[in-house]
Amino acid sequence: MRQIVTLLMLVMAASVQAQDDDSPRWSVDAHIGGNALVSGSASGGDVPLYRSGSTSQSGLVTRLHVEYLLPIYFPLSVKAGYEHEEITMLKGDASYDLSQLSLGARWRPASPLWHVQPYAGFDVLWAPSAERGGMDMETRIGSLNYSYRARGVVRMPRFSMGPVVGADIYLFSHIALQAEYSYRLGLGSHYHVDYSDSRSHTVSAYCHGQPHRHVLTVGLKLDFPFRFDSDDVRGLLQGLLDLY
Repeated sequence: MRQIVTLLMLVMAASVQAQDDDSPRWSVDAHIGGNALVSGSASGGDVPLYRSGSTSQSGLVTRLHVEYLLPIYFPLSVKAGYEHEEITMLKGDASYDLSQLSLGARWRPASPLWHVQPYAGFDVLWAPSAERGGMDMETRIGSLNYSYRARGVVRMPRFSMGPVVGADIYLFSHIALQAEYSYRLGLGSHYHVDYSDSRSHTVSAYCHGQPHRHVLTVGLKLDFPFRFDSDDVRGLLQGLLDLY
């Protein structure tokens, strides 16, 4: 226990020492990636027997954030921004867009002098225009003389929240690659859809659940006040020479 306390004190001391007047106080990052919907519960029915198109339950995620390092000894920052997230569900039968405002916090235990800086945090997202209502769609597959119908209720999450883990990998003193994973709980959201097909003409299957999802993105981060010093120039030149 004493060794753990000593290690934490050393890390915090290094963080405080590195935070001089020229140290970055805020940053901007842009990300792109994807999500994967957590599968819901379904009956054992065989409807639909056939589907047209992709059955993927994943979508594109784009993100833009501003992060500010709090002027305290504890390595904590606040982060806010905009995110656009596509949610594809019911094995491709339904797709929704979420335009979200995000607010979160990040804890960065490593020294700012490290080239790889892991972090953990928590995000809350608000989608004011999230779709909520009935679903009634019919799909026909002419080559098989087959069709099926899906009817039910879908409520996309107005609020989502969940933990975040990631890492900054510094290519230069103020430029880093950023990789991040988060698990998002869709609060107050659910879907329940019944399926019937042209052969049975009755409800033969159903699917229900909540649109919780895994999100993985990568992006570029710029620290400000921005600086590109002589070490960065030498590193860039050396990297270009290595290509040849």
